[in-house]
Amino acid sequence: MFLLKKPCSELAVLGLGANKAFEKEDGLKLSPKETILEAVECLEKELSSFRLSSCYVTAPMYYENQSPFYNGVCCGYYNGSPRSLLRFIHSVEKKFGRNRKNEERNGPRTLDIDIELFGNRVLATKHLVIPHERIKERAFVLKPLLEILPDCADVHTGRPYREFLENLGTLDGVVYSVENWR
Repeated sequence: MFLLKKPCSELAVLGLGANKAFEKEDGLKLSPKETILEAVECLEKELSSFRLSSCYVTAPMYYENQSPFYNGVCCGYYNGSPRSLLRFIHSVEKKFGRNRKNEERNGPRTLDIDIELFGNRVLATKHLVIPHERIKERAFVLKPLLEILPDCADVHTGRPYREFLENLGTLDGVVYSVENWR
């Protein structure tokens, strides 16, 4: 007799960002905020018990000569592996005009989706690091993360992410929050 292993859902936390308009095939232009909203519709179909933070307008990090970003965090339970989620995320980014091969690192983009956390998993491969390797230095991730998961803590140390945000001092580029995406 074969025993089939039932897929296990794990809470996936995704960082969302965009600062460049996207032109659809029909010629309709989407603002960065509208692009994220349409991408969220795709994500909601794959993640159960979906939650979305407020929208945050933030100054760019690392590569500063570009427009401000719209950022947020979403989470939901995913029935699959971190790698399959990454493949799905890349397909969503591509649908909204992202070309990872022809872009400047940390430069302008129509859509950026990062896996910030995946349950309590720790993973380090060439293409995927969980928890995201820069989560602790990014107020534009920590602030919306704590809005929807206020008790979230680092899997390595057990230290609350709230402490990492407090230790950043300033909000490190978080300009203001927009109450609702819609």
